[in-house]
Amino acid sequence: MTEMTVRKCGGCGAPLPPGVTICEFCNAENIVDSAESGNGDKAVFDVKLIRAGAKLINVIKVIREVTFLGLRESKAMADNVPSVVKSGVTRAEADDIKGKLEEVGAWVEIMDIAARVPVYKTPVTAASAAEAEEAGKKSGPGCLALIGIILLSVFLMCAVAVIFNLDDFLNLT
Repeated sequence: MTEMTVRKCGGCGAPLPPGVTICEFCNAENIVDSAESGNGDKAVFDVKLIRAGAKLINVIKVIREVTFLGLRESKAMADNVPSVVKSGVTRAEADDIKGKLEEVGAWVEIMDIAARVPVYKTPVTAASAAEAEEAGKKSGPGCLALIGIILLSVFLMCAVAVIFNLDDFLNLT
């Protein structure tokens, strides 16, 4: 592709047409010329997490590795999708992050910031969509254990009340 020069205002960042020396939005005179090539060498990208997939813990580990965030922030990012994992990166770094996230089962989108268009989206196959839906339906053993503990507690409280004749204490008359 061809190389294109984009003129931007140094004050507000608005794109300027050729020949203009003063920004009509903020009246700044500091114009910034930047060369952006169509092949993505100097373009800037956002890496967005679309879906975390079935292996949430592994996705959180990758987010922590890539962004150097803490556990709480990384988990919040993985839970609240879609979320931007890293912003303002080169295409090579965006592809590296995409590879790491897709390796653990996450769905990713790479967005060109200047053009505001996605340049890559993780392809959704029928198998991956069914796997993600199935992972969302599963309830872990912790849920069943919690229900069992609650039922056992209620049963034990009733048994203690009957055994020790605590009807007067509990006002169960």
